[in-house]
Amino acid sequence: MRTRAMILGLGLGLLAGMAQPPNARASACGMGDDIDWYAGERSKVSEAVDLLEQGRARDAAWVVQNVWPRLREARPVEGGLPHIAEAVRVMALASVRTSGDVNPGFGWTSRTAADRASNVRWGISRLRMLAAASPSSVMLEQNLGEALTASTETATEGNGILETLDRRHAITTPGAFVALARTRKLHGDEEGAAVALAQCETLEVSQDQCSESEAPPVVTASSVP
Repeated sequence: MRTRAMILGLGLGLLAGMAQPPNARASACGMGDDIDWYAGERSKVSEAVDLLEQGRARDAAWVVQNVWPRLREARPVEGGLPHIAEAVRVMALASVRTSGDVNPGFGWTSRTAADRASNVRWGISRLRMLAAASPSSVMLEQNLGEALTASTETATEGNGILETLDRRHAITTPGAFVALARTRKLHGDEEGAAVALAQCETLEVSQDQCSESEAPPVVTASSVP
């Protein structure tokens, strides 16, 4: 799958306490640095990414929610563990693609419209952080563009990002193409919307992922600290 080939190699970390460096663990146990302390976590992240790419955003979110119960507190920063940054990316996109309707638990709730809007805002804010920390990542740029179109307050910004990427022929995910199609349609560009969906159908994904019905409804979302 084309998107799988572009999985992020982000050198990002999270809040202190969410992950302890391998050498610290090894020193505490009197062991060497040759042990792969994070093999299990990376396997779970890979599983979550696969689910996300299959269009199963809620299931993808649940995988990383269970691995990192305090993931909602995460604030990506430079320097750290790439697989945890990837987990934040998965959770952020899942929060947007489900319109905030993620599984409750581990600090997450989606019972009310306000709860769901808060989850969307969280997703947008974390993708902003990730993109800012890795400005050369085209994957993060299109993820952010997609997420921004899910908010009435940031849809124009998101459309601008996606249009720029499209002119560079740099869009590689169905979510970004569908978001581009939706925003073009909202601006009255029916032909441009059809072109974006046609481009989506050239990707190696299931055709239902290239349907406008797969796009989450736009919600009102303000900034999140």
